Amino acid sequence: MMGLASGLATSPAAAALTLLVNPETRALVLNGSNLGFSRQVTSSLPGGVVDSDVGLVQWQASGLGTPERGSGTVLSEGQLFTVAGAVLRDASVITSADPEGTGTATIRMFLEDSGALTVTGTGEPLIFGSFTEETFAAFVLADGQELPLLHGSGFSPISVTVVPEPSTAVGVAFGFLTLFRRRRRDPVWIRLA
Repeated sequence: MMGLASGLATSPAAAALTLLVNPETRALVLNGSNLGFSRQVTSSLPGGVVDSDVGLVQWQASGLGTPERGSGTVLSEGQLFTVAGAVLRDASVITSADPEGTGTATIRMFLEDSGALTVTGTGEPLIFGSFTEETFAAFVLADGQELPLLHGSGFSPISVTVVPEPSTAVGVAFGFLTLFRRRRRDPVWIRLA
């Protein structure tokens, strides 16, 4: 068993995770699959009980604007991603201000114990109605960047892409059609010698 676990730690990640951000609908979509290890942390439970073998995986990007206030949404298994090889205890998507006062975008999960696991995006949109435009802006400002792995090991950073709003996509398509149509109408003159 130890050989398998150490082999997983040194092997390249199965595939990268990609986060698609739609600013118009305030929706996030996670695609792809990634293999890695959670970090063992200590957690306090209600009643003063301390759980010393909780797994934590967290991706976070900083320097993303200056949010008016932080906001977060608690996720359950099957929302945004699924987990194989571990039992999900708690997960969340958060925007907040870091100590320097700049915005952060975070995807975090706590697991029943630490160890190897595979995180797979559901490919389904998750709409965050609780996020204000200002707090969702942290994810929009991460366009073309990555959410680096802050806690855990072996996972690749999550690449972030803002998808064009439907009106933008229609405008681009209309522009290409107009250009194509105009080129077909222009006569082509060939000089014969």
